[in-house]
Amino acid sequence: MASEALKALYPNQRAVRGTIKVEFKESIEEGVAGVIGNVISHITGATEKSGFKGLNGQFARHSLMFFNANIDASARFTRADTGKSVDVNYNPSTVPASPDMMPLMQKLTSGAASPEEIKHFGELWQERVKRIFENLEEVVEVTEL
Repeated sequence: MASEALKALYPNQRAVRGTIKVEFKESIEEGVAGVIGNVISHITGATEKSGFKGLNGQFARHSLMFFNANIDASARFTRADTGKSVDVNYNPSTVPASPDMMPLMQKLTSGAASPEEIKHFGELWQERVKRIFENLEEVVEVTEL
C-alpha cells in the first residue's frame, strides 16, 4: 500500500519521511489495521502521538497517522507540503489462499499440528505473500484525489 501510494504522490522524486499524513478507515484495533499502521509508520515516519517531536519546531512526525477516518478507502496518504492525496484500497482476497491453509491454521492455533504441518503452513503462507507481491495491480488500487 505504502509503496504504491508514494509512487503516486511523488512520481518523479523521492518521498520525504515526516511529510506524509496517513489515515485509515478502520480503528487501530480492527483487523490488522494496527499492524499495517506500524509498517507504514516505519516507511513514512507518520505516527499517532508517540512519534518524533522534531527539532526546534521542525521535522515533527507525530500526529500524522489517524484511525477511524471518514474515508471510502482502506487508507489515504496526503502530502503535507502540497496537500495532494491518494486513496488506497487493499484487497488481498483477489489472490486466493491454498485450500489447505484454513484447516492447517485451525490445527496450528489449537496446538494439534505436527511439525510437518507447521512447516507446510509456513510455506503456503509465504507462497501467498509472494503471489500478492507479484500481483499488486490486482491487490492494491490507488486513486488520486
